[in-house]
Formats: sequence, C-alpha cells, structure tokens
Amino acid sequence: MSPAIALTVVGLVLVMSLHGTLGLMMAPLELLGAIGNILSYLRLAAVGLASVYLAIVANELATVGPLWLGIIVATFFHVLNLALAGFSPMIQALRLHYVEFFSKFFIGGGQAFIPFGKSHS
Repeated sequence: MSPAIALTVVGLVLVMSLHGTLGLMMAPLELLGAIGNILSYLRLAAVGLASVYLAIVANELATVGPLWLGIIVATFFHVLNLALAGFSPMIQALRLHYVEFFSKFFIGGGQAFIPFGKSHS
C-alpha cells in the first residue's frame, strides 16, 4: 500500500473516531453520500462540457453550406445552446445545493414559521 493511501485511511479512521462508536458505524454511509455529491458536481461539469461541444458543432455546421445557410444554422444552434445552458445547469445546481448539500448544515429550531402580519394565535 502506498504511503498516501495508508495516510488517507488512518486520517479517515481518526476523523470517524472523533464521533465515537456511532461515528465509526455511520462513516461508510456518510462516505457514500459524499461520493454521490461529488458525482453530482461532476455531472454539472459534464453538462458544461456538452455545451462547449454543441457550440463547436454549431460552428462546424455553419461552414458546410452556403454563407446564408451557415448563418441560419449557427444562429439556431447557438440560441438553443444558450437556452439549454441558461436553465439546465442552474436547475441542477440549485437541486444539488438545496436538496443534498443544505441538509448537512441546516438545523431547525422546532418553531413554526409565522409570516409577517399574521397573528400569533
């Protein structure tokens, strides 16, 4: 085993042991959850990379035919790419932050929410 892997394993066990026996039992599940979150962020990176390749394809298709047709084709694909890039990564990133990541840090106070202007009865 390389020294880096051994040091990582020892570090993980030390961090898990800080939370006692429960920490040692729950650590594998938490590790799987962290790997899932990392994969979700990698999915966002893949969506961005796909957007780059769609732009490259639009530019390549624009050079195939006559100039007027190339301008129409490139405009169509670039507008489609901008629409996809404006919504898809944003929605996926919001879902990742609020559904998966936010629950790790939010601790509810146990009090019901009362909007401004409502009575406390």
